[in-house]
Amino acid sequence: MKSNLLQIIELVLRRFLRGINFFQSHQRVLLVCNTPLMADYLADIFEIFKNDPHLAFYVLPPLPEESQGACDYIRRKLPVSVVGWMWAGVLPWNLIIVSDHCRLPWICRFFPIIFISHGIETGKLVDGEPYTYGKWSLIDKCRPRYSTMFAASETERMRGLKQNPVLRDTIAVAGILRMDKMMTILHRRDEFRRRRGFRADDTVVFVMSTWGPNSLFHRMGDIIVEQALRLKEKLSFIFTLHPLEHRLLSSSERNWGEYMKTFRQDGFVVLDAHEEFESSIAACDVILTDHTSAAFYGAAAGKPLVYVPLPEDCVEKGFPVWKLQKISPCIKEDASDLYEQILEAKINYPFNKLAEITLEINSCPGQAAQRIREQVYSLLDQAKGIRV
Repeated sequence: MKSNLLQIIELVLRRFLRGINFFQSHQRVLLVCNTPLMADYLADIFEIFKNDPHLAFYVLPPLPEESQGACDYIRRKLPVSVVGWMWAGVLPWNLIIVSDHCRLPWICRFFPIIFISHGIETGKLVDGEPYTYGKWSLIDKCRPRYSTMFAASETERMRGLKQNPVLRDTIAVAGILRMDKMMTILHRRDEFRRRRGFRADDTVVFVMSTWGPNSLFHRMGDIIVEQALRLKEKLSFIFTLHPLEHRLLSSSERNWGEYMKTFRQDGFVVLDAHEEFESSIAACDVILTDHTSAAFYGAAAGKPLVYVPLPEDCVEKGFPVWKLQKISPCIKEDASDLYEQILEAKINYPFNKLAEITLEINSCPGQAAQRIREQVYSLLDQAKGIRV
């Protein structure tokens, strides 16, 4: 009885709050940005709609104590009005866009919310289950938390539904906006190589890593760097680290982002915290990686992949990262065979199998901007009235 009463109260409150939006001159869109990394993905969405005079964008940055120094970067990436936590929980919103499962003012749950994700679903496990469509996507363990969740492919959508069937009307296939943009610059490969100082006949290896204890750098970073130094006359290296590996640390723990920059003097290219990696994918010949979803961009570009050994409990069997690792060379724990595996990938990679997995990752290449536009305007049309 209590549960039914609560649902009735929520329904009435939802109708009342959305009814307020009918009288607004502009449609208010709130971009919830809980870390600087999320600003990069939200900025891609903002770019599509920024010239629409009927939309007024606002950004909700993280609380200062949660992310020191984040606001300056976020404001550069998202040049819109900043709203604090209190006002975010008071103002009526036509639409809320999030790129991570993050905290929101309680009242926000009664407005349409789009979850765009901040990467590609790889099968990485958090608390024993895939992150995107797991318990974090639900309210009270049984109701969708979001109005719409963008999936990169039909395969991803079906996996999400298998994990949580209640998301059947929530998950929409939207493609991958950033991947579509990357595909338009691949023809500039020679230009990007010249900018980095590489010769036409250099074999360029792009090292890409996720973050945390199971990442390439935390598990094998020193070994990879040692081998790269040994092979720098034979191979050229670009390194990119997850933005969280550049964050300030209060303990004696190594800041991998700053540490890797010291090797620029040895001829390595090391990208900055939020430097784009797409041009490096275009420039490289082979990608050395772990279970980061960023490597999927390399797969879409047709670049051969080489993997470091992955712990069995960090990737779910049957997911794209698992499949890519199965068709790719994998180096030893001591990386002593790094050069041989790089050459093997460069010469004998199964590109036909790579193409099949790439279609599973992104089933609608080139269509992301249009699909996102349609989904966003559909929800805005609903929010302008009082439909629930």
